[in-house]
Amino acid sequence: MYIINLEIPALILTILCLLYSLTVKRRQYIIPKGARQIINNQHVIYLFLVVSHILSSFSSIIGVKIQEMANPDLYFFQYFFHALYFFSHATISVMFTLYIMSINGTTVNKGKLFYFLFFLPYLVCGILVLINSFTGCVFYLDKDLIYHRGDLIFIMYGIGAAYLIAGIYFFFKNRNIVSKGDGIATGVIILVAGVGIVVQAIDSRILVELFAEALACVVLMMILEDRAGHIDFETGALNNKAFSEINQILLKSNINYSVILIAINNLDLFTKLYSFKETNHLLYEISKWFTSIASERNIYTYRYGSFALVGVNKTDENNNEKVRVIIDRFNKEWLIEDIGEVRVNATLAVFNIPRDLNSYSELQDYLKMNISKNQRETTVLELKTLKEERTILNIERDLRRVIDENKLMVYYQPIWSVKEQKFIAAEALLRIDDDVFRSYSPEVYIPLAERNGLINHIGSFVFDSVCAFYKNNDLKNKGVEYIELNLSLYQLLDSKLVDNLENIRKKYDIDPSFLNLEITETASLQESNIVKDNVNKLIKLGYNFSLDDFGTGYSNIVRLFGLPFRNIKIDRSLLWSSDDEMMDGVLDSIVMIVNNLGYGIIQEGVETKEQLDKVVNLGCDLIQGFYFSKPISQADYLKFIEENNKND
Repeated sequence: MYIINLEIPALILTILCLLYSLTVKRRQYIIPKGARQIINNQHVIYLFLVVSHILSSFSSIIGVKIQEMANPDLYFFQYFFHALYFFSHATISVMFTLYIMSINGTTVNKGKLFYFLFFLPYLVCGILVLINSFTGCVFYLDKDLIYHRGDLIFIMYGIGAAYLIAGIYFFFKNRNIVSKGDGIATGVIILVAGVGIVVQAIDSRILVELFAEALACVVLMMILEDRAGHIDFETGALNNKAFSEINQILLKSNINYSVILIAINNLDLFTKLYSFKETNHLLYEISKWFTSIASERNIYTYRYGSFALVGVNKTDENNNEKVRVIIDRFNKEWLIEDIGEVRVNATLAVFNIPRDLNSYSELQDYLKMNISKNQRETTVLELKTLKEERTILNIERDLRRVIDENKLMVYYQPIWSVKEQKFIAAEALLRIDDDVFRSYSPEVYIPLAERNGLINHIGSFVFDSVCAFYKNNDLKNKGVEYIELNLSLYQLLDSKLVDNLENIRKKYDIDPSFLNLEITETASLQESNIVKDNVNKLIKLGYNFSLDDFGTGYSNIVRLFGLPFRNIKIDRSLLWSSDDEMMDGVLDSIVMIVNNLGYGIIQEGVETKEQLDKVVNLGCDLIQGFYFSKPISQADYLKFIEENNKND
């Protein structure tokens, strides 16, 4: 007789697990085609695990009941259910280990030899059960129909223990792939199942092994199999959470795989023309069509209107063919119920991993991109284009970071006066004290700051720093007449610009004439009322203006010189190209016109004695460039002024 028998509760628990999993009709429980696809699918393995457990529990219960009857006429059935128990229970061990391997990516990309060696012990168990009717090596029934363990039963238990140990090994080997919570849950499950196996192996009268395994199935279902949160209900495809998990598993498994992104270009148009329900139906039909070229478990919706197809060991030829099929389909109409025929176009991008990228954070950068923007037909984006856009996104992200970390700095480049033979001004230039930004020039990140709205914050920082520098160091008495500050067109388009600058200036009690605002030709010729209003207000308050980078746009000089500039700064490119006879004449003409109109001239980019002599001879009075000094810190600028203006 049995001291403890928990096999009926075990059967009930696993039947409930099976019913719950199947009746919810979750997509992940559709059995894929092909043995490799099945082995790599944790959800299908879970179904096999639960079914094996049900068979094992049921056969054990029936076998025990028949044994209690001690009816010789039922010998065949008693033997059959005992044999079914051992075979199905051996299957539990295999499926349990295979499940652990599938959730942490161990099964991915394994060859035939690996699977042969993995299933070989299971095959041994099957052979032992099959020949048991002749040998009694696993179990036998005596003349009174009493069940006894056979001489080789230890092999069955040993193989079961070996699979459990293998599961523990693979769990710890790749434990960093699963989340911490899932990892702890899996560890607890292994422990519970292991205790049940050990207890029943020690004393066959304590039937707790199946109950412990049933508890493990319940926990697996609740934590790792309850994937309602992994389905996108609009499209029926797996959602972004599932997409994130599979990519992290594949990346950490160091295998080759591909991701094809498909973003609907004209989704905004559909949302305006049709109802939310109709638009979702369109996306559902597109997702459904993808199942004709890819397995359902490999189709994801990572963002509304954006799909991804994931394939393991796909060659460039495979991907190119799949892309061609997708483009052909999107070049045809889609027939949607209640809408009719509609033309949908999309933008595709293909990544071969790890060749093209080697971390999920890199892939996330591409996922954040709106790759379908400005695309009006179905097209494929080149990886080079995507990488350039990703670089821009990274710079923008790092720019926000350095602002939050207060790593912005202001450097000063001295400006030499030919007439006064001293340094009378400087240009305030933004610099960033950060390792990442040392490889980028301001010409790269300032336009990005203008694009994403950070330029207003940066402009206020520079203005505040210059005012504080002037206030704390009495620059006027050191011979510095004014500081040039760059003012972006995007700042001039801000209706709060004047108030913001005035609040800072008044805080430091500085004469506005000391602050010379540099604007570009583009900004100076803006017809916007906000720009004109801001410029006029600042002039009335006493601020001076300089025209920056003159000569790059060859603007209408008559209109340009109607504005009240203190200085015209001639772009360095004109000086650097003045070795050409024609360009030398252009530079000469510009300097002459500006001088005749009475504006001051700042020639930037002077780097050699020959260039200095040339621009001085042309009539330029103010000189800026590396010949005198590169942009330097506040402390170095004060030292520079003190040393070079000491004879003043």
